[in-house]
Order: sequence, then structure tokens, then C-alpha cells
Amino acid sequence: MLDEITTIRRRFTRHGTLEECIDEAFAALSGLGYDALVYDYTPIPYDLDGAIMIPSMLKLRNIDDDMRVYWCDRGYFRIDPVQIVAARSSAPFAWSYDKAIDTEIGALLDETTEPVARYL
Repeated sequence: MLDEITTIRRRFTRHGTLEECIDEAFAALSGLGYDALVYDYTPIPYDLDGAIMIPSMLKLRNIDDDMRVYWCDRGYFRIDPVQIVAARSSAPFAWSYDKAIDTEIGALLDETTEPVARYL
């Protein structure tokens, strides 16, 4: 396992920018069958009113740019079950918008989050 971690670290440290690292991650994930990547960053998860903060950075690979409009301008990030779970913890997790699959976001898949699942 340490060899795998070292290999991954080397692949990322050869890049000088975040954009290049995201491209590297997307290339690696594409090899595993993934066809899109979203990277977002928010320095703090919640605003003073307790609402999920809008991402200060949103990087998309193989996803229409209108996602930025939906998530940031239309507020989908606040009803995205993945964002809700991610704001609560820094631990990695797997998810699916398929209600038949038991994942971390399963309990949040309802009429409130339906616009997000429908978009994706």
C-alpha cells in the first residue's frame, strides 16, 4: 500500500498548479471507469446562519458549464445530498443517487434533493 501511495504522491507532485493536479486526478479516475469529476472547495462549510456555504472554487471535468449556474447561482449546492454529507465530515465516502443502493446520501434522497438527482 505504501508503494501505491508513493506512486500517487509522485504523480501529483510533478504538477505545479491545482488545474494540473485536477487534470491528473481526472485522468487517473477515467482509467477506473469514471467519466466526470467535480472538485469544489469551501474554506468553511457553513455561514453564520448555519446554511451550507457556496463553494469558493468549483472545477469541472467533462461536465457542462451550466452546472456552475445551477450549483452556485440557483443554490443547488444547498440541496445537494453529497454537499450536505461532505459538510458534516472530512472522511471520504461513496455515494449513488440510486435510492436502491445503500450509501451515505441515501437518507437524504427525497423531494427536497430531487432537483439535484434529476440534474445529474
